[in-house]
Amino acid sequence: MIQATTNPPWRRPKAARADKKVARRQLELTQKTTAAQLRQAKAQVALSEAAVKEAEDKAAADQAQVDYDQAEVSRYNKLAAATFATQEQLDQATAALKSAEAGLKADQQAIVVAQAQLAEAKAQLEAADTAAEQIAEKQGELGAAVAKVASAEAAVRAAEINLSYTEIHAPGEGFVTNRSVHPGNAVEPGQALTSLVVDRPWVVANFKETQLSRMRPGQQVDISIDAYPGTVLHGHVDSIQRGSGAAFSLLPPENATGNYVKIVQRVPVKIIIDDPLGSAMVLGPGLSVEATVYFGPASPTRDATVRS
Repeated sequence: MIQATTNPPWRRPKAARADKKVARRQLELTQKTTAAQLRQAKAQVALSEAAVKEAEDKAAADQAQVDYDQAEVSRYNKLAAATFATQEQLDQATAALKSAEAGLKADQQAIVVAQAQLAEAKAQLEAADTAAEQIAEKQGELGAAVAKVASAEAAVRAAEINLSYTEIHAPGEGFVTNRSVHPGNAVEPGQALTSLVVDRPWVVANFKETQLSRMRPGQQVDISIDAYPGTVLHGHVDSIQRGSGAAFSLLPPENATGNYVKIVQRVPVKIIIDDPLGSAMVLGPGLSVEATVYFGPASPTRDATVRS
């Protein structure tokens, strides 16, 4: 019995290959995008770190200038109080201090901006690293797709093997007869389904054991068939069985000690038909024939009517 499914095995490899193709394309696209993002993020981090360092260096220089200007203002205040410095000199020192303090404040703001940009660049770099992890996941999906293709192909091979089990091929050419099954029937192992009659039939003639002394394979035979009166076919002796037909029967007779009744045994002789059979002549198992074996040119031995 064959169970039908909505997703038969022979359709699975095609779908699996499509999944594999999509997964590979997604992986390649993700790899390219992630590599570009990773390079850009690393470059941005480097630029942001350089900007932070530059802002910190400038702030340090401006801080030194502020410290110097504060010292100058303090010195000029003391000199002006002792009338050793003019008010103009004090005003100039105060203006220089204010300018240095404004520059330092701007530097501090630049440091804050640079640090924010650095934090953003590091976040982008972390996102790029996360995307790299996604690549590993995509590679796992690709591996799963490859395994799915292999599994589907194995299912196809198994389905083909199972399908081959539904066909029985004859060992040779012939005709089917005595068919006992029909499509849809369930069968058992060893059950006889039909009989095959080969297109080149032969005759099994049961000769008496007293007629075999001069019989040899290859001798010519005339064959008369009861189903076709007046028709004589020509053939030759193919083989002589080594033993009587009764000895190989399902229940062979037992010749007990003291049984002095002698019965002439019959020995099966296989005869091959040499003449071609016309399409109008149909020969099959169980037909009655009469076979005449020729030992020599003019001394035929004719058996009784036998069944082959």
